[in-house]
Amino acid sequence: MWTAVKIGAIIGGVLLTLTFIAILIMVTRPAVLTGVSGPDLANSVARIDQSSEGSCRKVSGGTWDCDVHGPNANGSFQVEVDWLGCWKAERTGPASGSGLPAERDGCIELGDIITFD
Repeated sequence: MWTAVKIGAIIGGVLLTLTFIAILIMVTRPAVLTGVSGPDLANSVARIDQSSEGSCRKVSGGTWDCDVHGPNANGSFQVEVDWLGCWKAERTGPASGSGLPAERDGCIELGDIITFD
């Protein structure tokens, strides 16, 4: 009988550990589980709020073309995305706002995927 309890405890512990790992990945690097989508990437690049707009389309491999208009980036960007959902963006067109950087980098976060529009 105690053998069954020990096996059950081990299985329960492993399942609990895997659940916590999945939650940790979803909170810190959700693109690993959900993949990269155009709206999620646009949200991440421009930190888009409800009054902003943007879009990204996949060109090839991990390269995306994004046109974003938000508080932290404004204009056209070529964005390289890795398997973790981390990206490096370089402006390809003229700057639409003063003082905004020509290059940006970051990672897709849970807030970029779950929005309340």
